Amino acid sequence: MKDKITSEQIQLIDKSAGVLRAALSGKEADKIKSASDDLSKVLQKIGQEIYAKVAQKPGEPQAQQTPPPGVDPTGGADKVGDAECRAVKDQGSR
Repeated sequence: MKDKITSEQIQLIDKSAGVLRAALSGKEADKIKSASDDLSKVLQKIGQEIYAKVAQKPGEPQAQQTPPPGVDPTGGADKVGDAECRAVKDQGSR
């Protein structure tokens, strides 16, 4: 992941993390919350930038996800099988 982050982004993370560390050394909940929110925003912004970079790389095949069991990968209807069930009468507490 480090190869996808620029030095400017690393500096932004370090700066925000430092502000949060300083806030954590104190007892003021408002400053801690604010610093935590700021760090979260920085990380989300960087994550979006990385995602956009990776999604735009030309020439690389898109990764295909394997469909879960029972799902037709061609988009057709799911196959449904018959099942048996039986009613169980409640016998109250034992």
